[in-house]
Amino acid sequence: MRTLFIFCFVLALFLFFSVSGLTEDDTTSSAISARIAELTPPDKDIPDNPIILADEIRRISQELEETRKSANEHEREFKALNTNKDLAAKVFQDISNLNCDSALPDLEALMDQLDRRARALADAFENDPANPWANVSTEGIRKLPPKAQCEGLRKITSDPDLLTFVDKKLDELKSLNAEIDRLIQALQKRQAALAQHNQADESKSYIFQDLWIIILVIGLLSVGTILVIKLFTPDLQQQWVASGQVIQFVTVMILLSVIMALGLASILKENTLGTLLGGIAGYVLSQGVGRAAAQAVKEGILRGTAATTAAAAATAPPVVAAIAPNNGPSAGGTIVSIMGTGFDSVTSVTFGGVAATINSQSSTAVQVATPAGAAGTVDVVVTNADGRSVTSVGGFTYA
Repeated sequence: MRTLFIFCFVLALFLFFSVSGLTEDDTTSSAISARIAELTPPDKDIPDNPIILADEIRRISQELEETRKSANEHEREFKALNTNKDLAAKVFQDISNLNCDSALPDLEALMDQLDRRARALADAFENDPANPWANVSTEGIRKLPPKAQCEGLRKITSDPDLLTFVDKKLDELKSLNAEIDRLIQALQKRQAALAQHNQADESKSYIFQDLWIIILVIGLLSVGTILVIKLFTPDLQQQWVASGQVIQFVTVMILLSVIMALGLASILKENTLGTLLGGIAGYVLSQGVGRAAAQAVKEGILRGTAATTAAAAATAPPVVAAIAPNNGPSAGGTIVSIMGTGFDSVTSVTFGGVAATINSQSSTAVQVATPAGAAGTVDVVVTNADGRSVTSVGGFTYA
């Protein structure tokens, strides 16, 4: 049991450090660049599982805090190194200005300053074996005569690699600080993307809790609308039922409920959801306009006098004024009303050359059932018993 506990503890430590961001050993340009690549784009591979999502939000927040601390430490290191470099350059300048053959100032102070700068710069890069400041010391010239001390100081400071080494390290730190800043920005963007995703999930869960209420309201609205129809006259009720408007309304409400549920469940994306809702709205609008137009045409035709219709039928060929509806399925069977004049003795009605079934006729209207036909627009031909006919070019469209 103890062995199992130790194994689990070690495994947990391994997983923690494997998913963490920068550690002290990873503060290199290559490690930072690799981490930035993992975080780009910010919304890459965001988990849908709320537990895993919350864990990543915690880890990103912790990594961001540690990275900011690292940035502050490197910034302080950069400033301290730059300050030591400036002080060392001043000491070098003071030594360069010495004239070893003339009266010399207090060289002890210069040697003390040089030793302090050398120790500071040697400690700053103690892990770098190429650090030339580790070998800088005035201990070997302190007991020499002043002139020899002066010459020794000038020899020590004449090494061009001393200040060049510091400049190189400053450039490396500056570049590293810039990479750390880029990492901080990448972590902030990832944190924002995770928070936005988490907020969307929470909003979605709230909606799901009340989804049954939304669907129930839509259902009650549908039932209520059907019950309201009973308040109108029987003729109007019959017209609505016969035209299919009641069934159409119920169907549309069911479709809206299903689409809303799928949209809230994120099964349908925004573009698809908008297309479906727009299609349903367009369908309802077109059906309403089409029925209104057909009814208006029918009423206008029926307002003609019977005498005029009879006379015209006796002396003139049949005339087609309107076809409603003017479209239907290719399988046929659509009940179509052909309105016009001269229909007292209609013997045949063809759709694209195929005879339709005549259900009823009067002098102003013929009702037929369409035959099967190929998809597209066809001519409708009405023929009387005397052989005279009328053609409505493109009068019906098979879908």
